[in-house]
Amino acid sequence: MCTLCDKGFTSNEENTGCVGCGGGSFSNREGSACILCHAGSFSDLGATSCDLCEIGSYSKSDGTSHCSRCEAGTYQGSTGQSTCTYCPAGTYCPNKGNTHYLNCPFLFVAKADSSTCVPSLILVLFLVASLVLTILFSSFLFLAIRLYFLLRQARKMKRRRKLLTGDVDDSIMTAAEHNESDPLLRPAPGPVYSGF
Repeated sequence: MCTLCDKGFTSNEENTGCVGCGGGSFSNREGSACILCHAGSFSDLGATSCDLCEIGSYSKSDGTSHCSRCEAGTYQGSTGQSTCTYCPAGTYCPNKGNTHYLNCPFLFVAKADSSTCVPSLILVLFLVASLVLTILFSSFLFLAIRLYFLLRQARKMKRRRKLLTGDVDDSIMTAAEHNESDPLLRPAPGPVYSGF
């Protein structure tokens, strides 16, 4: 007398006993043969049904015992899928198992199926121009400060030489020297004491 195998099992090759359905297959009725799981689903050993692949994962062929995570640059936002979708241009999918894509930040770009974003040409040109202008401004400021101190030192040396040679310009004469040289600026003589 034959005995029906339980759900999740099927008869062995000799029909002398029952064995569990292999991974990637199932049996949902007593005494039935194991059936392969469709792409987008999976099963473990002795399964009575197949489970759908979760979001962010897929199985691309029938009879799969596990689902694979979507690679970086791809995503899958639905369950039971056999493929992953490439992230569109201007977006990125950074890790494995992405369930959705991310938009690139402002002034960053990415081609389709990218895992990262890169600076756009406009941003690169702006950064280069900013760097060049910063270097030019710093150089100009350094030269201006240097020239200021050189001119100041030259004036000091010129004035010192004039003092040593006695060739003093009127513009640097003291107020007392001006008073002595200009009779209009001399103080008027006071009253003469006569002794009375």
